Amino acid sequence: MKAEIRAAAFFLLLPNLSCATFSELEINQLEDINRASLDQMSAAHASLKKAISTSIKDNPEKQKLITELDTAWQGMIEKKCKLETYESKGTDAEISQYSTCMSKNYLEAENYFNSIQP
Repeated sequence: MKAEIRAAAFFLLLPNLSCATFSELEINQLEDINRASLDQMSAAHASLKKAISTSIKDNPEKQKLITELDTAWQGMIEKKCKLETYESKGTDAEISQYSTCMSKNYLEAENYFNSIQP
């Protein structure tokens, strides 16, 4: 996940040669949108990790199951978002759509982990 965030940020900060017909204002707006969506994704991921840690702390006997579920869920989220954003691959919306999908799914997973009763 961290590698994907770094890769997305790397490509975000590279000059976008395919946007040669865009104005500087439009390019800046796109970069702002992408940065905001990446920040949102990072915040959602951090919040999910906190929910998982709390679930483990409250249910130490279930640590292995919670950890295994997290690993499986991470893989499912990444594959789901790649599938859902397939049509945007290579477009200006790719980073934003993927990050938004990841954020949404991280929040859904967080809600689940927060619902685990001690």
